Amino acid sequence: MNYKPLHRDDIFVADGVHFNQEGYDIYAEFYREVLKDELAKF
Repeated sequence: MNYKPLHRDDIFVADGVHFNQEGYDIYAEFYREVLKDELAKF
């Protein structure tokens, strides 16, 4: 699987730990692709 690591400060809320909406959107797309690849194996 090809992906570029994502290190961005602007996708977190003020606590620096939890994602903001953009952060959740980015990682949701990433996990969708991972799951799609895994499900294709079955």
